[in-house]
Formats: sequence, structure tokens, C-alpha cells
Amino acid sequence: MKTSGLPRSLISNPNLYYYASDLYPSFIGLREAAGVMGIAESAAHRLIRAGQFPFPAARAGRSYKVSVRALMHFKDIPDAIVHVDDIENGALHASGGVR
Repeated sequence: MKTSGLPRSLISNPNLYYYASDLYPSFIGLREAAGVMGIAESAAHRLIRAGQFPFPAARAGRSYKVSVRALMHFKDIPDAIVHVDDIENGALHASGGVR
């Protein structure tokens, strides 16, 4: 069986199970987070300044970073446990590829 090239060296669990959030970066910018939340970036800035942003936003220089896991929790997106083969097979199917 040929693999898709997913860097398995980054996966520490010997059973090759991990959380779906491990596929994403740990943090994203406020612009991207606001887009997922369905609000304007300026509104997100106002909420942060007012202390009413629904989860922590870390200052990074002149911008903010938001935890992807916190954003997933806010949007009620389950952080499912998946197997590497399921991800590879799903990506192969989505690309229309054949093994």
C-alpha cells in the first residue's frame, strides 16, 4: 500500500492515532479567526479591547494570534481522534486519485 507522503515522523503515537486539530497550525491570525467566527476583523479587535472576546487571544507584536483548538471549541467543532490511514484515504478520495 502506497502512502500519500504525510510526514508520519511528526506523529508521536505508535498506533498512528491523533487529534484532528494536529493537522492544523497551533495558532492562526485574528483575521482568519474572525472570518471563521463570521465577524469582521475590526469587530474582533473591538471585542479584544473591551475584554469580551470569547476566548484568549495572544498579542504577537502588533497583531493577535488565536489558538485553533480554542476556536474549534468555540465553534463546537469536535476534535475527533483519527487514524493516519483515514486522513490519507480521505485526501486521496478528495483529489480523485487512485492507489
